[in-house]
Amino acid sequence: MCPTVLGRLETRVATLIGPALLGALLSLVTANPGYVVLIGVLLLMGTVIDTAFYPLMIKWQPPG
Repeated sequence: MCPTVLGRLETRVATLIGPALLGALLSLVTANPGYVVLIGVLLLMGTVIDTAFYPLMIKWQPPG
């Protein structure tokens, strides 16, 4: 896990790029915006967890 909030956010966004593209494609094909909304909800929940919860629970971690 990344030791900084910014690192965790960058990692979370990077891991959601593929699902977001797939969700956008499925939303266009099926005319159902639920796929994109799901990815947005996951990103929002992850951002809240990374900025509010993890800093309280995860303190200093040694490198390695």
